[in-house]
Amino acid sequence: MALRAEFLKAVNSAVVLGTFSGDPAVVKGLNSLTMPVESRDLLTFSTFGVDFQTQEVGEGKRSAAAFSGYTILGDEEGQNALEAAMVAQTKLKDVRFYFDSVTMHFRALDLANDPDGFFQVSKAGPDGAAGKNDSYKFSGEMPCGGAIKTFAYHVTASDIAFVATGSKITSTTTDFEAAGFKAGRTIIIDTGTNKGYAKITTVSENEIVISTLTTVTGNTVATGVAVMDAAAGATTLHASTY
Repeated sequence: MALRAEFLKAVNSAVVLGTFSGDPAVVKGLNSLTMPVESRDLLTFSTFGVDFQTQEVGEGKRSAAAFSGYTILGDEEGQNALEAAMVAQTKLKDVRFYFDSVTMHFRALDLANDPDGFFQVSKAGPDGAAGKNDSYKFSGEMPCGGAIKTFAYHVTASDIAFVATGSKITSTTTDFEAAGFKAGRTIIIDTGTNKGYAKITTVSENEIVISTLTTVTGNTVATGVAVMDAAAGATTLHASTY
């Protein structure tokens, strides 16, 4: 039994917008982040002739992501973009909440299983007073309207190829099984012509078979997109933890 724990330190946490755009934007100035999580309500039943109540879990709910820090003037792709999305009531599809931007562990929508999912900004902007020698604070909240997962298994290699026949991802040097990729989980392809989300069908040492792709362009999602042939090249893959 392993007793040593690998703690997730928040020193490199980040909120990142537009990861599929090729020019992702880190929201600047943040020093506090609460991850969006899923939970279920607790139902309590009391019946005649029973000394102790029975408790069961009921309806599920998802919490909002919350973050704060310092107001940064001119953060056009970060703080300003969140304020604009709040005013316009934009449903954002391409947002990642990083536990650690160095190891690349993050929480994001699971668009492969719930393509209608979204984050929506309910609060963004300067929050609270500042004294003469203080900085104005920035505060934001983003409720979640879809399934979310943690992505904590990552592969970056220069020889990853895609085969349209059979919807395969292959590599001659990468052991996908050892890297933590497993059947039934969600995979994110970050680069190339096949970038998007997919459900993993099977995994072997040097091959992953996936379903059709769910692609994201801005805040538009397309489902049922076929895998295209692509020669071996530099590609980054992420897999969910369940």
